[in-house]
Amino acid sequence: MTDSGTRREIAFVEGIPEVALSFEVPGSWSPEPGGGTVALAAMRPKEVSGPFMDNVVVTIERLDEGMPTALELVHGAMRLWMNGVVQDLHVIDERPLPFVGRDGMFLAYLQTTEQHVSVITRQCITVVADVVVGVSLTSFPFRDAEAEELFEDVLASCALTTTEEAGR
Repeated sequence: MTDSGTRREIAFVEGIPEVALSFEVPGSWSPEPGGGTVALAAMRPKEVSGPFMDNVVVTIERLDEGMPTALELVHGAMRLWMNGVVQDLHVIDERPLPFVGRDGMFLAYLQTTEQHVSVITRQCITVVADVVVGVSLTSFPFRDAEAEELFEDVLASCALTTTEEAGR
């Protein structure tokens, strides 16, 4: 992954004890606690980042009662939401992609942040019962080749733990 090795992180959300996601990030990246649907973020070191710190973010979110749980419908609803809130959204790639041994959806997009910085985000999601689990990597476009390889490594390292598997 990098010269500094890797470190395994475990992401979970307090109100959703039945799902956790473990994953590897570069050893030099610093973990940051999440809040809300963000279970955990890992940030590229500021001294090598420039004006934007590349980051890996894990989200775990329970769908509202009565919401569809089919992956394609959840992904479609996310896209509709993103079209309304993500500034200057340009989809680069969108396709089914297995994630943690389950059906998943991959999305890559370019956006302009509130600080007027262009970034590329790659994300992959899956649905476990009524819980959406996702991992994303956001980076500068000029680091795209490095970011693509890192995202593939992060995805390959992901392991999903559910209540049944954890014996909880």
